[in-house]
Amino acid sequence: MPPSLRIRVFGRVSLERDGRPLTIAGSKRVALIVLLAVEGAHAPLRRDSVLALLWPDSDERRARNALRNALFHARNALGDDVLIASGETLSLSPERVWCDAVEFERAFLAGDWAAAASLYDGSFMHGFHVSDAPDFERWMSLERLTLQRQSLEAALAASDDAERRGQLQLAEVWASRAFGMHPEDERSAQRLITVQLRTDNRSGALATYQEHESWLLGELGLPPSKQMRALHDLVRGGPVDTSSRRRAIEAHARALDVMRQAVIATDLEGKVVYWNAEAESLYGWKAAEALGRSIVDVTPAPQSRQQAEEIMAQLRSGVQWSGEFLVTRKDGSTFLAHVMDAPVLDSHGALVGIVGISSAVARSAVTD
Repeated sequence: MPPSLRIRVFGRVSLERDGRPLTIAGSKRVALIVLLAVEGAHAPLRRDSVLALLWPDSDERRARNALRNALFHARNALGDDVLIASGETLSLSPERVWCDAVEFERAFLAGDWAAAASLYDGSFMHGFHVSDAPDFERWMSLERLTLQRQSLEAALAASDDAERRGQLQLAEVWASRAFGMHPEDERSAQRLITVQLRTDNRSGALATYQEHESWLLGELGLPPSKQMRALHDLVRGGPVDTSSRRRAIEAHARALDVMRQAVIATDLEGKVVYWNAEAESLYGWKAAEALGRSIVDVTPAPQSRQQAEEIMAQLRSGVQWSGEFLVTRKDGSTFLAHVMDAPVLDSHGALVGIVGISSAVARSAVTD
């Protein structure tokens, strides 16, 4: 038998019984139903716990009378087969009740990130208030914060999963959802900008950075982090504020590590000066093996070396390059990578090196 009662607590609280909107008079009666649906999904609630949350200032006799009255009205509204009162414990029938927050938790714990992110549709019990129940208000605030954090994690993970499958449009949808909920969060901004760069949407990436910067300055009076500013430099191809050439290249490259992609930097001669852990994993070369070697001898597939030389010449002229490029691993296998390269400038605007990020395109690997 399908659930007869549907309870939505993301955004404003709403209830439906048999497909029709259900109105419950009294905030404490609504709070009781939500408590039983959300907390009671783990285990039945004891009556004394409910009393302490909703009627803390009443003596025991008055509080119990108020609870009995609330249960009476709840049973009439929800149906006899929904509300279960067994001695000193209370619960809702899991077979007869569907609650978005409960389904969200199940999906989140199962690692079904897309399902979890889809269920989250606004802050927990938005705008809801119960007078004279401070412990309930604290419980509600804690749930709200926990679910907000989990919703962000779910949306970011869903975006990562979609990108790994090569579904860049879907990856951007989930990243946009994460950023829309939390424009102040650096990870959500980085994730969205990363996907936008993968699709060569530089104007969108720049707009995302500007919105993130505006939120931080307007709400907190703080500038974006050093890592975010380096990411902004990559989008625009702007200067890095440091004097030493080698330090300028390495500082820019390290700042891009937060993107969780292979980051490789070279000097103007094309010698590798930075090779991060993701590059080790993607290309099979340890940093100690790659550093000091010509990038043309390390990453391009044999049939792509002429193109690699042309790209390096373009970068040395100060022009960025991005696109799909056939590369090789240490073991000789080749695969298609999405690469974005940009010139690195010092604080005086002089070209000092090249930095690039790369990731495997989600297609069948090509082997020689």
